[in-house]
Amino acid sequence: MKTISPLAGQLVEYIESRIVSGEYGVGSRLPSIRRFAAKFRLSYGTAYRAVEKLCENGLLEQRGPSGVFVRARRSIGTGRSGRIAVLMEPYVGESGTGLCHTAFMGMLDAASKAGYQLLVQYVSGTDITPELIRRTAGTADGVILLNEYDSELGGYPQLPCPTVGMLVQNSWNGRISTVNLDPLEMACCAELYFRRARTFLRRVKIFASPKPVYLTRGRLFKRQWEERGGRAEFHVGLPTDGYEEDCGYFFTSDQLLQSASAAYLADTGEQLADRCTVLSVDGKQFLDPDFFRFPTIAADWQRMGECVLSEMLRLLNDPRALPRNINICGRLRLPQQE
Repeated sequence: MKTISPLAGQLVEYIESRIVSGEYGVGSRLPSIRRFAAKFRLSYGTAYRAVEKLCENGLLEQRGPSGVFVRARRSIGTGRSGRIAVLMEPYVGESGTGLCHTAFMGMLDAASKAGYQLLVQYVSGTDITPELIRRTAGTADGVILLNEYDSELGGYPQLPCPTVGMLVQNSWNGRISTVNLDPLEMACCAELYFRRARTFLRRVKIFASPKPVYLTRGRLFKRQWEERGGRAEFHVGLPTDGYEEDCGYFFTSDQLLQSASAAYLADTGEQLADRCTVLSVDGKQFLDPDFFRFPTIAADWQRMGECVLSEMLRLLNDPRALPRNINICGRLRLPQQE
C-alpha cells in the first residue's frame, strides 16, 4: 500500500491510541468512516485510507455492511525477558497512593506478564539531567519517565533504547513516546460541564500548575470556552482574590483544587464545592482518602500505567517503530455519583 497522507496518519494515530487504551475494545465496532471524516474534517477518501491502513496492520477488520471492528490489541510483549528502568519522584514510592503510584502498579503487573523486570530509580525533578538518563539507559532495554520531568529537563539525550513518558508534555520533536490524559477531550468535557452548571455562567477562571502538561490543559480549555462565546481568565497558581458565585472555577489538577478547598475551608468553614461551580482534572481524589470530594475529569491511572508499558514494549519489539503520543480519555465524575 502507498504511503498515506499526514492527515490520514493523524487519524491512524488517533484510532491506534484508542485501541491501546481500551476505549475501542477487542470486537467492538468503530464509528463509521463518515463520522471520523466529519470529526477530523477530512474527505471520505482520506478517512477511508486511514481505516484501510489499520486493517492492513491487523488492528481492524471490515465486516461488509456491518462496519469496521477491532480485531486485536497490539501485543505487549514477545515473552522474552528484559529490564526497563523507571524514573520517578521519591514521594511516589513513599506515599502508596496517588496517580504515579497507581500507574506504576499497572506497569508492574503488565511487565510481569510480559516477562520484563522494572528497575526503579528515585530521582527528584530538580536532580534530573540528560547525563543521568544516559547512564540509566546503559543498564536497561528502555527508560520510562514517570513524572513531569520536562518542566526541569532541557534537552533530551540520544539513547540506544526507547523512552516513554507519562505526564510528560514535551516529546522533544518526537524523540520519545508520551502517554497522557487527552487534553482536547478534557477541554470539551469541561466546556460542557460549565455550560450545564447549576447557575448561569459566562465567565470561568482557570488555575493551572506551572508545569507544561497542566498549562496545556488550561490553555486548551480557555480556547474551547472562548470559541463558544464565554469569557475566561487564565492564572498560574491558586486564587488570591476570593470567589464569585456567578463565575466558574476550573483547576487543571485535583491537587490544585484540593489546596484551594483546604484554604477556603480554613477561611470560611465551608466547602468550596458547595459554594461555587468548580471542576478539576485527573481523579487523584479517588486515590487519596484525605482529599475533599469535588467534580473532576478522572482517568483510570492503572490503565494509564498499562498503556505506558504496552507502548514501551511496542517500541522494543519493533526497532523500526516510531515514538507516538497516546492520549487516554478521562470521564466526568461527580461526588454524588460515587
